[in-house]
Amino acid sequence: MGNLTFQITPDSNKDSESIQMGRDLKLSCHVDAQPQDKVNYTWYKNAALVYNSDSLIVLRSDPDMAPGTSSLEIVDMKFRDQATYSCVANFPGSTVPELRVDVNITQSSVTPPILTVPAGGQVVSVREGGSADLVCLVDGKPRPPVLWSRADKDLPMPTGEWVVETRNGRLRLTNVTRDLMGSYRCQTAPYNGLNIKPRQAQVQLNVQYPPVLDPVFQDVRSPNYQFVTLRCLIQKSNPARVASVRWVRNGVPLSSLTTDPQENLQLKFKLDPSNNGTYECHVSNGVGTSTCTFNVSSRPYNAEFYFDTPNPIRILKVNNYSYNLQWTQREPAATDRIIGYWV
Repeated sequence: MGNLTFQITPDSNKDSESIQMGRDLKLSCHVDAQPQDKVNYTWYKNAALVYNSDSLIVLRSDPDMAPGTSSLEIVDMKFRDQATYSCVANFPGSTVPELRVDVNITQSSVTPPILTVPAGGQVVSVREGGSADLVCLVDGKPRPPVLWSRADKDLPMPTGEWVVETRNGRLRLTNVTRDLMGSYRCQTAPYNGLNIKPRQAQVQLNVQYPPVLDPVFQDVRSPNYQFVTLRCLIQKSNPARVASVRWVRNGVPLSSLTTDPQENLQLKFKLDPSNNGTYECHVSNGVGTSTCTFNVSSRPYNAEFYFDTPNPIRILKVNNYSYNLQWTQREPAATDRIIGYWV
């Protein structure tokens, strides 16, 4: 037995959201337990046991509420009905003797909740892998919990639950990943407070991460004295703005670049024996840096030998053999013409 919750439901027939004299009021109490029908609920008014009367009606199992919910209906509320009401739940054989909740019911002690997002908190930016706090401020008497859920995606919360309850309206997210980016809905819970239309707000989570580049690695072959173009493409990036682009050849920075980072994502040059090597394009968006790597060479690809030649060995004379060696050449026209092989 655990998790005792309560609800204060104003006169639903008149769409009321506050306690008003002359109207009905319902107090409900629910505890998590199995089986539910073994839970015993007892109601008290100012510490005195409540008995059914014309003005106070105890419902052992309220059909309008979740199964196993007990309610106390206050009919045509009078000033004398303003009091502290207590719900006590016990479960025979439970390790918890009883659970109790006290609710002070007056016109001034119960007010509808107000839910707001603090100034500057509508958009929360965080770097991938960091932590973020999404905050919705709630006020009211009693102050209800705040429930958080994804607003723009049909996905569960990072905990795996569809809804996360917070007592103070602050949702803490740790080790944030880019798939968590989007809108989050906060709303007042219908329990431990007024059971009325929930108040809602949204907070946008913006997850910043380094650029995602293509290619990560590419082998480039070309004949000498031909122009080679290397392109580093940004597939995704947050922020999308390119802060800087650096090209490096064999660890040495290249300086002949424009001042516009967007134009520097492409490098074109004439290949010769002196500038073969490893080219790296380092792209930064201010959050992180990613790299495209190009292995640029005028050297032909290595020969690829066949190992499935039928009967490759032949006997010519005693202790004299021949071996039929076969190979192929990958993209022979990609580089300078091959003029011979040495075996």
